[in-house]
Amino acid sequence: MRAVTGFVFIELLVVIAIIALLAAMLLPTLSRARQQAAAIQCLNNLKELALAWNMYVADNHGVFPYNEEPGNVGWIAGGEMNYSGSNDDTNLLDLTGPHSQIGPYVLKQPLIFKCPADKSRSFGMRGTPRIRTYSMSASIGLAANGTPSGQGYWLPSIYNGGPWMCYFKESDLSRPGPSMLWLFQEEDPDSINDAAWQFNMPTMTDTAWIDSPSKLHGNAGRFAFVDGHSEVHTWHNPLAVPNVTYSGDGGDPVSYPRKVINGNVDVWWVAARTSALASGAQNDFPSD
Repeated sequence: MRAVTGFVFIELLVVIAIIALLAAMLLPTLSRARQQAAAIQCLNNLKELALAWNMYVADNHGVFPYNEEPGNVGWIAGGEMNYSGSNDDTNLLDLTGPHSQIGPYVLKQPLIFKCPADKSRSFGMRGTPRIRTYSMSASIGLAANGTPSGQGYWLPSIYNGGPWMCYFKESDLSRPGPSMLWLFQEEDPDSINDAAWQFNMPTMTDTAWIDSPSKLHGNAGRFAFVDGHSEVHTWHNPLAVPNVTYSGDGGDPVSYPRKVINGNVDVWWVAARTSALASGAQNDFPSD
C-alpha cells in the first residue's frame, strides 16, 4: 500500500507541475488578449459616443451639443474630475441624467464613457472607480448659455482674440470637413478634468500638449470624428505623452508633467484635425 500511495503522490506532483508550466505559458497570451479586447472596446465606445452625438445633432436642426468646462448643461453635465474625490468622479447623472444632452441617445449606458483599460479611481488608485475617460474637442460646441463666448480659449479661437475657427453647427463644417475633424478622444486619466479637451494650435516648431492624450493601449491614441468613424493614431513621439500614474492632483496644469518636443509631428497631426484658420488661409500642418 505504501508503494501505491507514493506512486500516486508522485503522479499528482507531476500533474501539478505540468499545469503550472502550462499556466506560465498561457498567462502572457491571456494578458495580451485582454489588452486587445480592451483596445477594441475603447474604439467601439468612441463610435457609440459619436453616434449618440450625431443623433442629437439630427434632432436639433444641425446644432451641436454644448461643450462647457464645467457646465450644468452640455454633451455631459458637470465634469470637473480629479483625484480628490470630486462628485463628478462618480456621478453617473453627469453622463446620462437630464442635463446631459446626449444622455437620451446612449440608452442609459454609462459604461461607454469609460475605457476598460482606465483603472483610475476617485483618489487615484483608491476609492470608487471613476466614470469617464473621453473628452470632446474644445473647438466644437457652444458654451452652456448657448453663446460662443469663451469657446476655444486655448486654440486661441476668433472668440478669444485668435485666428482659429470653432464649430457650433453642421453648416460650420467646411474646413476641415467632418471626416477630418476629430470629436472625441481618449484622454490621459491623470490629465482629464472637465468635459473639453484643450489644445493649443502650434507653430511649426513650438509644439506642446495642453491636455494630454492617452497611452492606455501602448503608444497610440484613439479618436472619434464628426462623421462617426474612429481611428487609432500611433504616437511618433511617445515620450511627449506621459505614462499614466493615477497620482497627482488629476488634471491640474501645475502638477501635470508636460514634455515639450519641438516639431512634434503628433501635435501637428492633431492640429490638422482640430481647427482651421478663419481667414481661409491654408493650414500648413502635416496631416499624415
